[in-house]
Amino acid sequence: MYQDYFGLSDLPFRVTPEPQFLFSNPAHRNAYAALRDGINSRRGLIVITGEIGTGKTTLLNTFLQSNLDPTLQSAVILNPGFSFAELLRCALRDLGVLSSADSEAELLERFNNYAAQTARSSNLAVFLDEAQTISLDVLNQLLRLSNLDSDDKKLVQVILIGQPELEQKFNHPELAKLKRRVSVHQTLAPLTPDEVG
Repeated sequence: MYQDYFGLSDLPFRVTPEPQFLFSNPAHRNAYAALRDGINSRRGLIVITGEIGTGKTTLLNTFLQSNLDPTLQSAVILNPGFSFAELLRCALRDLGVLSSADSEAELLERFNNYAAQTARSSNLAVFLDEAQTISLDVLNQLLRLSNLDSDDKKLVQVILIGQPELEQKFNHPELAKLKRRVSVHQTLAPLTPDEVG
């Protein structure tokens, strides 16, 4: 209906993220640059937050589609509201690493070994979208990934993308250490009236 009436070439108002329609305002450009620079300079823990509909997932998809760094290996985990062992299993699977390990300790050792081998020639990033669904316990365990480093660089870049509830979780005393490890934090705001126009 909209497409024919307005003479549009594609259907408007879809609820799925569509990178080709990203409206790049200053907040999105800053977040994109911070994401790219944080990953390329191996800063470790990166957090991007914003309300529903501000373009967080679209920004992530745009970054992954337009990333020109052939050395970047990435695992993308959507709705990661599960245990640390399951998170590790999903990351290893997404990276194409076969593992028959069952225990959390074995999975972490496999992930650590892979990160150490990869660091010689590649940069490794784990993207966790809808990160506000991650429990406090699992968020705290992400320290085990952000602690992986060699000389002056982090072996794993952990990118948490979520709604403002994620920021509220970071204010919990249990996550004080993790909060101190955040090297890049960007917040996406809704479009201004002028930008909407």
